[in-house]
Amino acid sequence: MRVGFALQATVPCAACHAPVAVPGLVESCPCGKCGARSLLPPHLWRSLFGELAFAEAAACAEGDAVTVTDTEGGSTVVYGRRQPRCHRCKLELPVDSLDRLARVGHHDCVCGGRIRVREADALARSLLPAARFVVRESTPDAPGPAAPPFILVAELSEGELARMVALGGEDGAALAAADPAASADTLGALAQSQDWTARAGVARNPSTPAEVLSSLADDEDSDVVEALALNPALPPPLCERLCGHDDADVRSKAVVHPRTSLAAIRQLVERGESDGDVLKAIATRADVDTALLDKLRIEGDTDVLAVIALHPSADEAMLLALAHRNDSDVGRALLRRKTLPLSVLRALTAEDAMVTEERVRAHPSYPLLAAFHRRVNVAIGIGVLVVVVFLAAVAVFSPAAE
Repeated sequence: MRVGFALQATVPCAACHAPVAVPGLVESCPCGKCGARSLLPPHLWRSLFGELAFAEAAACAEGDAVTVTDTEGGSTVVYGRRQPRCHRCKLELPVDSLDRLARVGHHDCVCGGRIRVREADALARSLLPAARFVVRESTPDAPGPAAPPFILVAELSEGELARMVALGGEDGAALAAADPAASADTLGALAQSQDWTARAGVARNPSTPAEVLSSLADDEDSDVVEALALNPALPPPLCERLCGHDDADVRSKAVVHPRTSLAAIRQLVERGESDGDVLKAIATRADVDTALLDKLRIEGDTDVLAVIALHPSADEAMLLALAHRNDSDVGRALLRRKTLPLSVLRALTAEDAMVTEERVRAHPSYPLLAAFHRRVNVAIGIGVLVVVVFLAAVAVFSPAAE
């Protein structure tokens, strides 16, 4: 189906800064006040009418429009959904005849007005890949205080139109921000959105350019920075930067990022990191060595120690130290290990270990401890028997017995 998008733009004059009404999809236009020409390069057009602008236009009712003013840049754009029609008498053009009209270059309306029609060029397709025709442009070199909207006609399937309408709806910014196929220009624009969910979507999108991600690291909303710490494509320097963020929730996500180096984590701990959630997150990393685990053991609370108790790098000395903490949560965590040294099991069977004997007996390593105890008991029994026999022999064969 052929869908029309009405576009209107006003930009500041490069010389006198007076507003210049853009007559159509052109590369430059004259100022009506001073006559200087303002250049309109492709990147400027894409900043004025990005992917999200067309999505919002698609979501508009026929004839409605959205107006956006850039107070800093001085530009104003208006866009909406509208089928091509005569600006004077409002009579719609037959969209099925646009191919023929584009070859002629214009359409003569019954009211006497002449409407320019041409095929979409590379600039038009850079704004909207499905663009086919540009309709109702004004005369490019005729400066004036205002220019009516020109219309970009696109060839869209029902599915493509439905996707654009969804993106342009109430949650469209967030959906567009999370789209891995979103363009760099779109993601850059959404990173400036007032909607924090849109900025968070950009922050978590692996397709977002590195410079945009870096700008979001200083976002005033911690939820946006948390989303940034979850981006799998986050550059290593940015990972390490987030390890020093003021918000502990951000740090706890940054320390477990695969691209955060162990050196950065050591520096964080050595600087005196004390938040329990951050220390616990560090302890979940499989690449943490015994030395760093020991520092976490000294600084951490019960939750941190319970994680350390399950870490593959925890050696016997560390496990034994944890068992001697006499903490039920840490003890239960130790018992979740598939194997435990006998010294640790013995420590957990102590009366003050705060772990029930049934839990200790249920551990896979307990039979080894029981067998060890049996051997010890047998050895003690044999030793006692030897002592008794020796004493008896001494008693029998001593001179006093004679």
